[in-house]
Amino acid sequence: MSRPFQYSIIGFIGVITLMLLVGTRLQLTIAGGAGYAPNLRATVMDASGVVTELRRGAIVSTGRGEHTLLEIDGTRIGLYEDTEIELTTLTKEQIELTVKKGRLAIDTLRAPDRAVTAQTQVVSATTIGGQMSFVYYDWQQRVSVIPLTGLVSAIINDQIGQISSAPFDVSEVAPYAVTDTTFVVEGSAAEAFYLWFQSVNAS
Repeated sequence: MSRPFQYSIIGFIGVITLMLLVGTRLQLTIAGGAGYAPNLRATVMDASGVVTELRRGAIVSTGRGEHTLLEIDGTRIGLYEDTEIELTTLTKEQIELTVKKGRLAIDTLRAPDRAVTAQTQVVSATTIGGQMSFVYYDWQQRVSVIPLTGLVSAIINDQIGQISSAPFDVSEVAPYAVTDTTFVVEGSAAEAFYLWFQSVNAS
């Protein structure tokens, strides 16, 4: 085998390897991925803090007495005070929010085909074409999932499935008990937050 031919074979293998590495990074179908999905950006529409444009991986938090409204391509997310989330996935098909602590209200009615998920390490709750609230009491290791309109599907510890139109609580401590509960906006501790979210979301 001639030396130039050997070099061309080595170069060809190198190019193919590089293409597969780049394809894997971009989730291209040639590398076994689901196809490249461009990331969306989140815009702060109304906030008592700093207004900015956010990308995937950004951490968003509110302090005492603050609340923030994010819009991501039609999906609206309200953050109650003392809440912290990470924008984990921002694509046309899926938005995933990792909740570190606090309370969210989520409205997907303007983007009814997109799944929006709020998650902790144990609980993952998803709404499609509806509204839900997700509350992570991190100091209690407890999550409240509150469907506001439509159904919410939840996965607990990657094993237990739950679909409901009624609120339920989940313990993040094994055996991960799921408890039906009730929630009424009027008279709740976060009533002003939900009324604010409804008012700004109506515009």
